[in-house]
Amino acid sequence: MIMVWLILFYKVKNKASNLNVGDSVRVKAGSKWYDGQSIANCVFKNQYEVIQIKGDRVVIGVNGKVTGAISLDSLY
Repeated sequence: MIMVWLILFYKVKNKASNLNVGDSVRVKAGSKWYDGQSIANCVFKNQYEVIQIKGDRVVIGVNGKVTGAISLDSLY
């Protein structure tokens, strides 16, 4: 029963964000990496692929290679 609730919660949360693995995203100007580090200006100009989503932490990259982890709120 708990496992079913967790699966449903995860699916509802992802639907609320409308973001899925494989989607293309951009990073909002002025954002920071998930660990608080500054992001180079060139990152804000490019488009990235969503590689992984865990809660509000999203891993983005290009051609399957990780660029970094960032907060869901920092993407559009």
